[in-house]
Amino acid sequence: MSKKIFIALFLFIFAISGCSYEVFNRKFVRKKKKQTGPPEIYQIQPFIKPPNIETYRHAFVFWKTWENELLIALSPSGSPRVVNNLKVKECLRQAMSNLDQMKSYLNQAKSQELDAYLKELQQFNTLLEEQDLSDMALFRMRHDIEAHKRNVDIRFCPSNIKSNIIPDEPALAENIDAAVNSGGK
Repeated sequence: MSKKIFIALFLFIFAISGCSYEVFNRKFVRKKKKQTGPPEIYQIQPFIKPPNIETYRHAFVFWKTWENELLIALSPSGSPRVVNNLKVKECLRQAMSNLDQMKSYLNQAKSQELDAYLKELQQFNTLLEEQDLSDMALFRMRHDIEAHKRNVDIRFCPSNIKSNIIPDEPALAENIDAAVNSGGK
């Protein structure tokens, strides 16, 4: 008798606990796979090159962000003041890459002026590769990079340099307009 009561009590608790048939099926029965339809069809648009001023503006913002990251990486905190050299090198590499991209959109005179600032960053990179820097050398490098960032920011801000950016090719713009107009018909 006690066995029957124990089984009945167990089934009653099992039913009350929420383990009903639907829950059991939802947890342990495989779901049918949904049939996949035909593949989606994409409408391919021709590539429209953004204007040079817009591309220059993007490169400028990226450069500014990487220089900020570089300054943060050069100001270590904590008891053993250690700088992550890999992060500093990556920030320098990205900043130089963006300066180089900015240089490609400038006229000859401004391009040469920006080339001098690019060489400054390359000197910092060689300085990092040559030796392990002391706290004083890191402080000096951080100060020099802050000055470098200020100078480039003032002299090569997109709003100040609009007249020195190489104009877009008009023939290319006409081809793009023709491609866009024919694609819409």
